[in-house]
Amino acid sequence: MSTLVSLGAQTQTQTQPLDKVGNLEPWVQLIATDTLAVTFLTGGAAKGTVLWRQGENEEWRAAAPETKDGLIVANGTIQRSFIRGFDPQKPIYIKPVSEPIKSFGAYNVSFSSAKEGKEVKVKAPMSRDGRIAVGIVCDLHNQTARLLPTLKALGDDLSLCVLNGDICDAPGSTGDLVNNLATPMAALSKNGLMTLAVRGNHECRGAAARDIPEYLARPNDRYYGALTLGCARIVFLDTGEDKPKDHAEYSGLIDFDAYLQEEAEWLKKEVESAEWQTATWRVVFMHIPPRESPEEHSYPVVENGARIFAPCLVGKNVDLAISGHEHKESFLNEAEAKKYGLDFPVLIGGGGSSFKTTDHALRLEIAPGELYLPKLDWRETKQVDQKQSSSSSQNNQKSNDIWSKINDIWQIIEKNRQKQ
Repeated sequence: MSTLVSLGAQTQTQTQPLDKVGNLEPWVQLIATDTLAVTFLTGGAAKGTVLWRQGENEEWRAAAPETKDGLIVANGTIQRSFIRGFDPQKPIYIKPVSEPIKSFGAYNVSFSSAKEGKEVKVKAPMSRDGRIAVGIVCDLHNQTARLLPTLKALGDDLSLCVLNGDICDAPGSTGDLVNNLATPMAALSKNGLMTLAVRGNHECRGAAARDIPEYLARPNDRYYGALTLGCARIVFLDTGEDKPKDHAEYSGLIDFDAYLQEEAEWLKKEVESAEWQTATWRVVFMHIPPRESPEEHSYPVVENGARIFAPCLVGKNVDLAISGHEHKESFLNEAEAKKYGLDFPVLIGGGGSSFKTTDHALRLEIAPGELYLPKLDWRETKQVDQKQSSSSSQNNQKSNDIWSKINDIWQIIEKNRQKQ
């Protein structure tokens, strides 16, 4: 029988099959305004299902399974489902279920008895009064054992963790992805935190870099996107690599030119969207900062997406951009940012080999009338349009109601399938 798989930080998965390593809790990602992706591993070929609810007395619902070209993804060991239409002001209870596949015939698939995994409770990403407490970490470079202590130092009320690039360093195998990407995200979820993940340049390197989407859900199969959470519009960008594509480090195996130009065109549309323009706060996460970087990190070439995206953001009322990459914490206020042709502040996180337990994590507090960085005692305030805020809440509720009905229909279909 297949078992759900849980992996400790020291598990040498490179030399062990997945069915020999124990049990791994699911990991939960926020990938869109009304969508969570839940991923978990099984010890053998299986069909994975995710059950969810937002109250201990509610009935379990079946989340929507991942599909590709009309086929539900099954018969593998990586299972993923999507929770849509959840209430961001309520916690989410999640339970993974594995149905091991005994045989997969052309016209009949035989399953073993279903096995339930451990239930996980993830905090509501937003409080009842519309506040969001975000923990931000970048440039761990496989030092993932420091992730939880770092975040706990930021306070027990965190509701979302942004992994702002280079968490995993040049993965050489799927074992590296399990140990340095899946396992830390599962640990976050076990401790009640959903994640929003941004790709860094070191996650573009290594033999297993192309396998990251198996473990990291992406909105519309892209490493960039945008979502609305309460009063904030959050954009997360993929800034690609930091050196010319013909650099010896890449062995001729990268070409970000067309990809980044496509992303820039998407960004131009995003900053003209109603969601962006009506948001109280507009926050951008991007691993490489949108300016010339100092010393060895500076490569004035088109491959660096940050230089392409900066012109798309100037004049578009960005309230704060948050980056990493340079391994040295710094903050460009609006006056300093103007030296680089920017009209918004930029916070750059620390990390790298100097990463310490509490020194380099960042806390961002987003409230309807305030954007606040406690570490720097930096804040911006705005008058909130109550009518606009109320309208936004009503629209979010309508979206939630629609997805709730779709989920109910899917649950009925799933129950009927199990009876057959």
